[in-house]
Order: sequence, then structure tokens, then C-alpha cells
Amino acid sequence: MRAPARPAAGMTLEQAFSLVAGSVPGASALVGDGPWRAYAELARDSGQLASGLRQLGLRTGEHVALVLPTRPQSVVALLAVLGAGGAAVLLNPALRPRELAQVLADLRPSVLVVANRVPGNVLEDSLGELRAHLSGARAVVTLDPAPAAGCPTLAEVAAAGRAAGAAQPAGVGPDDLAVILYTTGTTGAPKGVMHSHGGLVASYLVLQQLYDRFLGQPSLRSAAAAISLVWRYRGRLLRGIGRRTWMTPLPLHSIAGFRVVLQALLAGERMVLMERFHPRAALELIARERVSILAATPAMAQAMLAVRDFERHDLSSLVAVGLGSAPTAPALAREARARFGCPVLIGYGTTETAGGVLVTRIQDADDRQAETVGLPFPGAEVRIVDEHRRDVPPDTPGELACRVSGLMAGYRGEAGATADVVDAEGWYYTGDQAVMDARGYVRIVGRTRDLIIRGGHNVVPIELERAIEEHPDVSGAAVVGVPDLVAGERVLAFVQPAPGRSPGPAELYAHCARRLAPHKLPDRFRIVTELPVVSTGELDRAALRRTAVMEIADGAERRHA
Repeated sequence: MRAPARPAAGMTLEQAFSLVAGSVPGASALVGDGPWRAYAELARDSGQLASGLRQLGLRTGEHVALVLPTRPQSVVALLAVLGAGGAAVLLNPALRPRELAQVLADLRPSVLVVANRVPGNVLEDSLGELRAHLSGARAVVTLDPAPAAGCPTLAEVAAAGRAAGAAQPAGVGPDDLAVILYTTGTTGAPKGVMHSHGGLVASYLVLQQLYDRFLGQPSLRSAAAAISLVWRYRGRLLRGIGRRTWMTPLPLHSIAGFRVVLQALLAGERMVLMERFHPRAALELIARERVSILAATPAMAQAMLAVRDFERHDLSSLVAVGLGSAPTAPALAREARARFGCPVLIGYGTTETAGGVLVTRIQDADDRQAETVGLPFPGAEVRIVDEHRRDVPPDTPGELACRVSGLMAGYRGEAGATADVVDAEGWYYTGDQAVMDARGYVRIVGRTRDLIIRGGHNVVPIELERAIEEHPDVSGAAVVGVPDLVAGERVLAFVQPAPGRSPGPAELYAHCARRLAPHKLPDRFRIVTELPVVSTGELDRAALRRTAVMEIADGAERRHA
């Protein structure tokens, strides 16, 4: 099979996908909840649906809200919206009616496409409530038939498009809006992050350049380096040459899930979708589909490694595992690399930057590969700054700022909020606390808003979490601060024991006291069966803070000192 065509800067997403699909029409594109789809089939189906959306009256630049699970039909719908000239708004299908109504009131979409047969979805009982926020919408389209709702299905819209013929050119350019992704909102109301066609294509090109360096024809500087890497990864890197198969359990409505799907399709490679994560099912998919690149959260990787018969699954096809969306404990990074048998690349990115900003490299030394988020992507610039946005010396904590080609076009309806985080020179101030060493490697040490100030001392949650997780009976930890009239804030640690273990608060306190200064030690340990996470795999600190505040209000707070 010939190599896929390469998209170029200045293209729209629709132009880039059409170019690639036309160059490898018979190649497998998507594997999901049914037979695989070839690129030609994916291009045909999305083109017919695009024509159907135009028949519904969708005009260039209008919003189409996609409240869909991560399935091949959802990717077809996304490509169709882009092909029809609309802006695709990817929303979590698990949103409750009140949450979804809030977003729809802000968006005023022209078309709402919603799944009506997904556990926990809102349509069947709540469409009447949502219609109050859809007064300007031309249509509500459902994934599956919903006779009581009186809505056309995606298949019916596509059939109308097939009968009408090809959609007229949409007249969309690289600077036009392509996608809106809403942040998780764990620390406040969700924000719609807007991305242009050109910005997303530019972001794709940067990541593709990086993967070419990682996994393409070796660009190693010496034979000794080549031999070292072949030995280190037992020859796995050689399997990355040629066409690859990608897989992620991350949802399509998250920036991480969206970027992985975009990366695979614009590279002309094969994408394996997973609608709901289950660790054993993920291992079985990797083995069955011969997955080359797995993108997951640290929590997902930890769950897969904990599967009792992990070693029985054939994971020899894996060339690289990418971990992101949440901090990765060094011990987990090392265990994952040893047991998956391939490079584990830890990355850092945000919804605002369209994904990656920093990532570790396959040739990095063990400590940098396990304990940092690496170096900047090609063309990206990063700085660590103080509260006045002045550069700080190496090894000094500060706020991470970056300048990247895929930076957002802004926040939906919040021009002032954009100005607060992006300066006139294009630097985006992330709100993440980080440290950069003299060689440019970055460690994330927490969120600015997560910083705990107790008795005039700064307590960085991630530092304390790492110390707790060094205890052999602990599988995970999360630290939050809650207001206190005397100390300013109290420090509460939520601890998830390792399977079959039961560490006590006094034991954990003594463990931490041997590693950290007194002002950093928790006021209380609470043992929990599971740490809460949001759909993107990030720790739900807001939920933990609510729990902590309620406990204090009930008089349950006790100091372990």
C-alpha cells in the first residue's frame, strides 16, 4: 500500500482529511463497535451526512452540538460538520440536563446531534426541557430512532444528503472556527475553548513531526545510540516503521481523545475506538487489533497493570504508550515501561493549546523519562515565570507559560477571560506550577489554584501526594486544602489503598514525617476505596474539596500530629 499523502499548513481539516482519504482509500481507518471502516467509506459517509446537514439548513460557521459517545458514527458526524462548513462542538454525553442546558444556552447551536441510547444520557426524559434552549435550532438529530421525540436520525439525514448529491463548497478557510471543546469545569463553570482549522492542522503537523522522529526511519546520531535504544526497548521501536494502529479509551469530547483521533486519521493510519474504558477489555483490544500506540491517562494505565492475568495478554505490538491528562507518578511510569515493554512517553498539554506542549523522549535518561514531562514540542516555547510574569532561574517553582502554533482562538463568549491568560506576544499562562532544570526539562508540581497556604507556608499537593504514594500499601493519593480560621488552610489527604492492604492514618503520618518538613504534613488522612476522576481521567479535586468541607462542618476533622 502506498504511503498516505501529507497534509500541509494552511489547509482546513476537511481539505486535510479529503487529501489523506483519497490517497489511501482502501486502508482501514476506524475500528469500533462494528466492522472496520475504510478511508473511502469514511469519506463517503461523512460527505453524504454533510450534504444532509446542508439540506437541514446548516450554514457556514454555525454551531453543531455533538452530544455523542466515542463511536465510529460520532467521528463520521464530526467530519460531516466540518465538511458542511459548520463548527463542531464536542460535548460529554454524560452531562445532566441542567449542565447541558447551560452550555446550549451559551452556544445557541443550529443543530443538536444527540445519542439517545447511552446509559445516563439526557434525551429520552429531558428533550422538552432542553428545547427551551434550542429556540434558534433548525433540527435535533438523534443517533438512534426516537419516535416519541419526533426527530430524524443521523442515518435519515445522511440518506437525504445522498439523494440530494454532494454538498456545495462551504467556503471555509484556515482561520475559521472548526471545533469548540468545553473544559471539564472541575474548578468552576465550563468554558468553551475555540480552535480554528489552521491551528488544529498546525498542531497535527507538529505532533507528526515528533512521531516521525520517534518512530519513523531512525534519525539516531550514532550506531552506539541505536544499539542502546534497541537493547533498552527489546527491538520494539523497529515495529514503529510504517503504518501504525492507534488506540485510546479517552473520550472524543476531551482534547486528548479528539487529538488522538485527529492524529491517526490525518496520518492515514488506523484508529481503534473504545467507548467505555475497562482495563481487561483494553488489554484484549490491544492484543486483538495489534495496537502500536496507546494513549491513556495514568489512572487507566494503573488499572490495566492491576489486571490479575496481565502477563497473559500479548502486548508485543505496542511501540509506545503515551500518558497524559493528569500527573504520572514516577513509580507508575517505571512500572508501565517495564511491563508494557515499550517507551512510556509522558506529555503535558491543555485544551487551550490543542494538546501537547511538552513530552519526554525515548532516549531520555530514566529519571527524566519518569519524573518530568520532558522538553517542548518542535517549535513550542516554554517559560517559568513569577507572579509578575517575569522569568525565574532554573530549578525555581513558578507558573508555566507557553507559546505554540495550535493555541486557541479564544474562549466562547469570554473575551476578557482570554486576555487574562494570553498576552500581546502570544504567551499563554497555564495556571500550572512547574520547575524547569538547566537543560530545559520541566516538572509539573501543581495548579496555582491548588496551592495550599498553611500558617504562611506553601504546600504543593503533588509533592505530598508523591510522598504518600511511596508507601507500599498505597495505590493513589490526593491532597486538598480547606479554609481554616487559625491556620489559613488545613491539609487533607485522601488515600486509596493498594489491593488487599489497609494502611492506617498514624502509619501514613509517620511515613510522611520521614520524608517532608512538618509544615507539609497532612492534618488528616481519609481512606477511600477509589479516588474520584472526571471523564478525561483528571483527578476531581473539586469533589474532594466538597467532601472535606462537609466533614469539617460535621465536626469530623481531627488532627494527626
